[in-house]
Amino acid sequence: MDRPWTSHYDHPVPEPFSFPETTLDRIFKGTVASHPSWVALSYNDEDTTYRQLNDRVNRFAHGLQSLGVSKGDRVALMLPTSPVYPMAAVAAHKIGAVIVNIGVMTKGPEFAEILQATGARVLVTLDVFLPNIHTSLAAAGVQHLIMLSVSGIEQKLPPLAVTPLPLEQLLRSQPACEPRAVAEPGDLAVLQMTSGTSGRPKAVMLTHRNIVANLHQIEGFRPTTAPSNAAVICLLPFFHVFGFTICFQLSVLRGYRMVLVPRFDPLAVVPLLGLLEKYRPVLSLPAVPGLWIALTKHLEAGSLGTRALLADIEMPFCGGAPLPPAVKERYHQLTGRRLHEAYGLSEASSTTHMTPLTKPSPDGSIGIPIPGTDARIVDLEDPDRSLDPGEVGELAVCGPQVMGGYWQTPEATESTARLKDGWLYTGDVARMDADGYFFIVDRRDDMIITSGFNVYPSEIEAVLKAHPGVAEAVVVGVPDPSRGCSIVARVVPREGIALTDAPVLEHCRARLPDYKVPRRVLIVQEIPKSPVGKPLRRELRAGG
Repeated sequence: MDRPWTSHYDHPVPEPFSFPETTLDRIFKGTVASHPSWVALSYNDEDTTYRQLNDRVNRFAHGLQSLGVSKGDRVALMLPTSPVYPMAAVAAHKIGAVIVNIGVMTKGPEFAEILQATGARVLVTLDVFLPNIHTSLAAAGVQHLIMLSVSGIEQKLPPLAVTPLPLEQLLRSQPACEPRAVAEPGDLAVLQMTSGTSGRPKAVMLTHRNIVANLHQIEGFRPTTAPSNAAVICLLPFFHVFGFTICFQLSVLRGYRMVLVPRFDPLAVVPLLGLLEKYRPVLSLPAVPGLWIALTKHLEAGSLGTRALLADIEMPFCGGAPLPPAVKERYHQLTGRRLHEAYGLSEASSTTHMTPLTKPSPDGSIGIPIPGTDARIVDLEDPDRSLDPGEVGELAVCGPQVMGGYWQTPEATESTARLKDGWLYTGDVARMDADGYFFIVDRRDDMIITSGFNVYPSEIEAVLKAHPGVAEAVVVGVPDPSRGCSIVARVVPREGIALTDAPVLEHCRARLPDYKVPRRVLIVQEIPKSPVGKPLRRELRAGG
């Protein structure tokens, strides 16, 4: 592609930026053709080569076609980071379908709303997630449920609204030949679910071109001397835009070995150290701040062997939330490696800024715009006015990775995302220094980032207010060294009711994914408000 994406400021990035006009499925086919015997996936001590993965991908693609799925149809994936995800995603792309990424912790009404809004015809999932969604399958409107049964849970539930089609049965019935490629670079590839700033699920429209551009932009920050079939530890879920791009698609582009970790507790570092030992040297470990904090604490009390393992990670990356500067500095002191931060959002295919690999960045910086990305700080009241270095305003970004809008919600694209003339107004309050490094100062809205997930208070507040004993509720995020932010709820009991936190938390756990459940519920008599009746969230955040 010859489209010249140049930088608004004088950043040390190549200009103009170009990237190939291709699709994600063609990138996968190219890697299979070039390196069929390289290991694509390592999972539960079993390796799958790119040739073997392609065989299953093709069978799955033909299986989808046998169910009537064609170009443009939506295929929902509610899957952990396991071999089923890359197989299903590539298969859908090979026949021109669009994948809908759904978090595995999604429950009932939210699950049905997502599938209804996206019009997904097919859902691919595991039986272990059925307890959270089985009562909503009828409302979701899916026609086909493709399922891998891990524990036989489907046999213990009432009859499902959609009869499950066993995954292995579908694969056995289909040929392994290549389906005809039909996707074009400008076609939709992914509907990435995000709450954004509105609190309701919205589907970010990302084309093949958006994601391919972002892959090559990120490549501009990575060394070209990476060893063949190097290992990438995939802790981040593929249904999250950061994991999808950084762990999954970038690995396919370069033929890396994806070491799949379906579920990981960032505070349990010993299992991770075992993976690092087994697959050393590791090329990349993208993770959220909680893990790097836990690893740094472990290092301070650990052995020289642990330090050597971590020093072998060529590119340790942090994303999803700000990393405390003290952790970044201490990690460098202990390992000799610099932790590199990445900033982005679903609306930009994952990444817009990164800290350079070849030199230190200022404390607290998210780095500089990646190649082909323009970024500026604009006045909070007048977004057409760019601010000078040092001034605080809203971060706006522009580049080939920026979405075209939200699926079938133009009003959200115009008002919430504030997408104008190719510029995406992120909602983050930020500043840029004289050297072109960017810093996130605060949120323009009240969205909470916890463990790398975006959480909007209004959604949790609605659940809290549905409790029969709750009269009022307000939710804020407070700093947490492990999660970035912890969710704290304050509730006012209804008159005459002796309310405690335990039943309120149980009420939330039954209706929300774990990462949206408040870590603390405080029973209070009143919530401080402004003269116009709005909760004083800043005051509440300061009070913890």
